[in-house]
Amino acid sequence: LGSTKVSAVVGEVTQDGDLEIIGIGSRPSKGLRKGAIVDINSTVEAILKVVEDAEMMAGTRFDAVYVGIGGSQIEGLTTEVSMELAAKEVTPRDLQHVIEMAQSQMPADQLETLHVLPIQYRLDEEGGIANPIGKTGTKLGVSAQVITASRPAIEMLRKVLDQAKLGVQAIVAQPLASARAVLTVDERDMGVALLD
Repeated sequence: LGSTKVSAVVGEVTQDGDLEIIGIGSRPSKGLRKGAIVDINSTVEAILKVVEDAEMMAGTRFDAVYVGIGGSQIEGLTTEVSMELAAKEVTPRDLQHVIEMAQSQMPADQLETLHVLPIQYRLDEEGGIANPIGKTGTKLGVSAQVITASRPAIEMLRKVLDQAKLGVQAIVAQPLASARAVLTVDERDMGVALLD
């Protein structure tokens, strides 16, 4: 959902694990300004039309979507947290716990966390670790980018999609979705920036 257009894309996972686009729909957007929904009826109408177009092209129906949110409703904050390890060896559960700690740093009454992206892990005095699983130490830390969205904006988005009779698989920050669609893993690791 964007300020200039509303689009829908239907993909099918191939046997190779790739995503093949089998249907698209796009219509001008009149119900959003700077990424915020300002006219519910116009937005619902546009969603219904693009879904119909995408379903017709794909030859299939769908009732749930991954939806992007952008504009001033989202923001990214960097946070650092650490925890003492119960066992000396880092487990996947330890990683999950430290990520949950990073997420809990955000004020839950005003913001909804969309993504927690680890920048690097620290184990005791060693920093710059990409994946600490299996390493030994006493204290695990993470520096993470937490992408949040305004809770009222998320509630409005869910309301509009509910009126369009669409379930929500997940809400994704549009800049992150664009970067993942366009940049390779190596480009992201090197620090390539995507301007949208």
